[in-house]
Amino acid sequence: MSVHGSLESIKPDEFARAGERLSGTVEAAALSRLRDQLAGKSGSAQAGQLDYAVVGSVTGRGHDALTLELKGVLEVTCQRCLEPVQVAIDSRRRIIFAADAEVLEAVDAEYDAEDTDVVEPVGELEVAALIEDEILLSLPLAPMHEPGSCQPAIAAHKDEAASPFAALAKLAAKNKD
Repeated sequence: MSVHGSLESIKPDEFARAGERLSGTVEAAALSRLRDQLAGKSGSAQAGQLDYAVVGSVTGRGHDALTLELKGVLEVTCQRCLEPVQVAIDSRRRIIFAADAEVLEAVDAEYDAEDTDVVEPVGELEVAALIEDEILLSLPLAPMHEPGSCQPAIAAHKDEAASPFAALAKLAAKNKD
């Protein structure tokens, strides 16, 4: 078994049969599709980092498999107050490769679990894309602080303007003077 530390492309069949392991740490801001979800979107180090491990194996039925584990904390935007909120990521996904549609269905039914996906084999797999996909799937749809610990962003501005046109009315009055 070999250990690597970079986000490289792998050939899943060879990787699985050799029982290889790829692990390291990835900065969240380095993942382009994830960057839009991060608080501040500035790519700062505070956005978070995740430890990852990709382990190859062969199932008891002889199918190539990869197990992806992710752990870390990301700073995303609270959808209630629009301030940063930390979200813990602790994910484990098993990907089993099955050759044809009939085998694919049978294997999928056998491994019917939330943390297992059965897919058709691929020639090469971008590890960074695999990690990014799993992070995006692990994030809550609407990340928020605990109830009661923040106020809706609209409530903070409610007193400033009774209607959407109040600011325009103030501006118009100011221009008349």
